Amino acid sequence: MKRLALLLVATTILGSLAQTSIAQTSGPRPALAAPYATGSTSHSPAVRPFLAGKLPSVPVGFIVNSFASGLDSPRNILVLPNGDVLAAEAKTERKYDDPKYRDKGANRITLLRDANGDGVAETRSVLLSGLRQPYGMALMGERLYIADTDGVYWVPFKVGTTQLPTDIVKTRITSFDPGGYNNHWTRNILPSADGKLAGSSQLVRPAVKSIIRTMLPRIALKSRYCRVISYQPTGSWK
Repeated sequence: MKRLALLLVATTILGSLAQTSIAQTSGPRPALAAPYATGSTSHSPAVRPFLAGKLPSVPVGFIVNSFASGLDSPRNILVLPNGDVLAAEAKTERKYDDPKYRDKGANRITLLRDANGDGVAETRSVLLSGLRQPYGMALMGERLYIADTDGVYWVPFKVGTTQLPTDIVKTRITSFDPGGYNNHWTRNILPSADGKLAGSSQLVRPAVKSIIRTMLPRIALKSRYCRVISYQPTGSWK
């Protein structure tokens, strides 16, 4: 009985403390610490490469293998209709919390091809180089849209091509400040099909009025949030 009484007393005390704490940090005038009064914390895992012959564990019925290796910081991929894979290789080149930090990525898009369908890329080629921290990629017709850290542009591209000329014309559809708050320099793009020809008996396939959706962080310290922006492929707002 004594143990039960002590447990009830302890529970009551802890409950009171919890209510006091909640009262201090909530309501119309909470007692909160000033912004940036305490430093942020992080606990990143130690990154280790897989040992020779070792692969990730997968559920029964699934198979995993190494498709390609030796890439220089691949950040994003795009699988093309013919099975070719585009890999955007780029790195964080500056750090918000370390003004002295400097690095340089490959800043290119590499094409990986699995010609015999065995799940391993036998060939690779640099499709496009000299970019500025590329990340987002989207294929729309015979245009390859690429999102660098400073904008979105497209280049002429036909599926099956393994390398583009170094002086290929890049048609820019939008520009924005490079980099970003807290190193959020990646820009992703996604085409959307929303203009179907409803009710047409001559319909062979949906007419596509594609819109590029671009994610980019605002740079101003007073506006630290991400935006999703819609563009027509020509660059006009819609």
